[in-house]
Amino acid sequence: MRLIAVTVRALLVVVLAFVLGLVGLASSASTAAKSSATVKTKLGRVVGRSDYDGQHVFLGVPFGKQPQRFARPQLVEKSKGTIDATKYGASCPQPPGLDSTNHTSEDCLSLDIYVPDSAHQHVSPLPVMVYFYGGSFLVGSAGRYNGSALVGESIHAGAPVIVVTANYRLGPFGWLASKEVEDDQGAVLNAGLHDQRLALRWIHENIECFGGDPDKVTIWGQSAGAVSVALQLLHKGGDSEGLFRAAILHSGSQAVQPTFAASSPQIEARYQALAKLSNCSATPTQTTLDCLRKLDVDALTMAGAQAADQQQQTVMGGSLAFPPVRDAVFANGSPRALIDAGKTADVALLSGDVLDEGTIFTPASIVNSTIFQGLIASEASLDLRNASASTAEFLAKVLKFYPDVPELGSPYLNEPTASSAGTTGAQLANRTFTPLTTNQFKRVSSFSGDLFFESQRRSLLASYLRHHPNKPLYAYKFAQDDRNSPLSVEGASGSIPGYPLAEGVAHGSDLVYLFGPTVQRSSPGYDDKLARQMKRAWISFAAFLDPNKLETKHDWPKYAELGGKLMQWKGNNITVIPDTYRQESIEFLRSEEVVKQFTL
Repeated sequence: MRLIAVTVRALLVVVLAFVLGLVGLASSASTAAKSSATVKTKLGRVVGRSDYDGQHVFLGVPFGKQPQRFARPQLVEKSKGTIDATKYGASCPQPPGLDSTNHTSEDCLSLDIYVPDSAHQHVSPLPVMVYFYGGSFLVGSAGRYNGSALVGESIHAGAPVIVVTANYRLGPFGWLASKEVEDDQGAVLNAGLHDQRLALRWIHENIECFGGDPDKVTIWGQSAGAVSVALQLLHKGGDSEGLFRAAILHSGSQAVQPTFAASSPQIEARYQALAKLSNCSATPTQTTLDCLRKLDVDALTMAGAQAADQQQQTVMGGSLAFPPVRDAVFANGSPRALIDAGKTADVALLSGDVLDEGTIFTPASIVNSTIFQGLIASEASLDLRNASASTAEFLAKVLKFYPDVPELGSPYLNEPTASSAGTTGAQLANRTFTPLTTNQFKRVSSFSGDLFFESQRRSLLASYLRHHPNKPLYAYKFAQDDRNSPLSVEGASGSIPGYPLAEGVAHGSDLVYLFGPTVQRSSPGYDDKLARQMKRAWISFAAFLDPNKLETKHDWPKYAELGGKLMQWKGNNITVIPDTYRQESIEFLRSEEVVKQFTL
């Protein structure tokens, strides 16, 4: 989730790895509609669609009023008429040209709800899976994640669930922060998190009308969505408010965000950059915040995109243009300290990563060890020009654990199977990545993937074992390499200028196995059997807090502190593996020395 010196256009292409591969899904529901479906809720009558595959679909269901800009969201008022839920609602404002299926509007707080048509015929109400999209808190929309494939599989498996996807505000609309914002009575920090919380409250109050069980809700997210889920776990010291009983985190942990307070120099600098770009610098007659409130929505959207462009992103830290910040609600202090203290919701947890998390975030500009050290130093606030003995010692440790040895870098060894392309040992020894002629790409990919994904996942799981020992805890590794990662479906011509391809099992490549292959971009290597098994495991976890109830061929063990076990998801090689790979280097990254140095 951290990038190096990348323009906003390249940044947005990267974060669309989280969503672009699913674009075709948004249109698939509309082609199957045959009649209407109606539900009475506490807030009014909702009319959706009945689809041919045994599902009711309710799209663009509002849960919040059109929010006052930068303010805390408010629950939508009861409708005097009928709520039309037959088409997708507006996406929240984001840079233009990135949401081709829907228009954008500040009136965007809505849900898409996918329901088995037999929901009300069951003796007990159904479990609910609520998904929050990723996209670096800058892009994304609920409509890009069609829940029909999961609901359909749950019906076939005999354990039907309801899937809900939720919109939340993005960019400066959802994540504006500064001392001025913090002190303003009409604004709220982390507005996007408050949007998510309001969505969960709406679901708690109304999902029973759709046949769902408000006491069996699982929250779920990937990348920025997983960070969001994790921050919901930290809400008010771990108070779930009864809104969810389980959480699933794909490739993201609250341990890396929020790094900064709203009044920190880093966040203030972002705020002033946005003010300058939008011509909203403070004057004797108007504050910056008042000016931003009055700004045309398109002007603020473009200023936010330009601010992201100016933000010199790095693979190591502080890179997001509009990150979550510390506040009194979701993270009142260092997230890592809160995790270690067990200030997290007492719920079941499923967490995992893909094999090569760092590859899409590593540019071609790192061509030698000196540049690598310079990046580490800048992000860890080390002065190389006047380097102390402790600085030299710290850098030496990093270089020791992440040496310039091709066989140790990412993409990692991933032996091919009949349905997975993989990376062989022979490739590891001599493969470089155009335009790179050294191993720095694999070296930095390994370091960034471990620092911001693997080490944080292990820290979160270790904390849950200590503080929530009676809650089910599962972990996984996704290792399927069918080249269906959204950044690599186009081949070499689809790569980001200055970046190698999304090599290996890249960040975001697991989502297609849960939401289904796209209509527009199906991969010839897509493994239907693996997808079915993964869907059933995720559905089983949401329904029973145990991923083994529907997928009986593979026993997925609970995670344990010492020698914790992961379920490896890979075509023709689904197996349990120990969570001990790169043990020494990842433990170093979990150490207090590194946490302190990188302000985690």
